[in-house]
Amino acid sequence: GEFVAESIGNVFKMPVYKGELSNFVGTGFEVNNFKGLGKYGHVAIDTNRIESAEYYLKKDNIEMNEESRVMVDGKTKVVYLKDEFAGCAIHLRQRERNMSKIVLFGEPMALLIAQEYGKLEEVNLFSKKIAGADYNVSIGLNRLGHQALFITKLGENDPFGTYIYETMKKEGFDTSQITFDPVYRTGIMLKNKVKDGDPEIAYYRKNSAASMVGPKDIDKVDFTGVDHIHLTGIGCAVSESCMEAAKEIIKKG
Repeated sequence: GEFVAESIGNVFKMPVYKGELSNFVGTGFEVNNFKGLGKYGHVAIDTNRIESAEYYLKKDNIEMNEESRVMVDGKTKVVYLKDEFAGCAIHLRQRERNMSKIVLFGEPMALLIAQEYGKLEEVNLFSKKIAGADYNVSIGLNRLGHQALFITKLGENDPFGTYIYETMKKEGFDTSQITFDPVYRTGIMLKNKVKDGDPEIAYYRKNSAASMVGPKDIDKVDFTGVDHIHLTGIGCAVSESCMEAAKEIIKKG
């Protein structure tokens, strides 16, 4: 292992860091001192959030080798894919970095996207996604390795609310401050398909569950360890109670 690492270091003019189990060449190469998985070795893929990487790989029917999973403090640090690629074992590795805890407030909505051209009233086939400016920011933050704590309300016993909640959990959101309203439903956004110009948009969000968030909901939020707060005018404009909730977030944060 040391010989191979030193050879790579000489070729690429990179420093070699020798270890008991592995040798590292710069930040791009790892050479083991033992035979591991893979006929021709293995490839490590660093990821900011290993749970999210697994979620999307499994959606493409790519399975994990559960026997290879390494857990630290209840979280996966390393896991191999079940199948080899061209004789190489592939493993995901959680990237170590300083994460920020960020509070976000807004309204995630069910997004129904037309799968055929025409006006919304003429379309018969839609696909389902999630919309919302603050939700999109949260997705980006999570995938960069930060911790997004999202404050909102979803409809209770509401299929769209359940879909959004489960997706947010799989994306690594802190969902501890997402509550469910037994009366009001999750907001919905429709978007048509166009060849040119902007798509037609229709919202069904008046008196949505998220619009019922108020200052009392913010009183329950623990801001300990929060590094940043992200607010936009969209969340504030959803309702008067949301505006007051946003003010309370600013006060407490």
